[in-house]
Amino acid sequence: MVTMTKEPQQVEEISQRKYYWFTTFLLAHETKARKLNLHCLGCRELVKLDYEKPTHIRGVIEFNGSYIPVIDPGILLLGRPSAFSNLSCILIVPHRWENQQYYTGVVIEDIDEIMEFASSEPGIEPPRDISVNIRFVFDMRKSPGEESWLYENHRMLDICRNENQQEQDYIAFKLICSEKMVNA
Repeated sequence: MVTMTKEPQQVEEISQRKYYWFTTFLLAHETKARKLNLHCLGCRELVKLDYEKPTHIRGVIEFNGSYIPVIDPGILLLGRPSAFSNLSCILIVPHRWENQQYYTGVVIEDIDEIMEFASSEPGIEPPRDISVNIRFVFDMRKSPGEESWLYENHRMLDICRNENQQEQDYIAFKLICSEKMVNA
């Protein structure tokens, strides 16, 4: 849960919680002047999945009528998850794969980094003290066409969702079979 206070606070993860609220931004295409086009989408709910998934996928958020994965590059690049606080937010990044448009959310630890990112000039190196997650977004901007890794997150999430559904279907089938044996 995100709460506004004067001081940043660590938001404790409670095992029963399956959702959190984050301010969400959409990184739209760059304008002709090569300025970033960043839109605030308001608060969105990050839903934690109750089935097995890759650890760097922190959950999903609803965007344009479907659920998209929210990744944490810190897990892959540093081996530790980003800390959620009242200053954390999610940046939705558009990308293409095989002529299809996809969107992936990236956890950003501090909303101030989004503001610095939005005001940055193209081609200028970002400050050294930025988090690994926003650096990931900067680097992604430098090499367009490298979106296959982002697409893989969608594919992995679909595979995990299908495996979970197969397990649930098998459990339901076994329950039906056991009820028929009892009733026979």
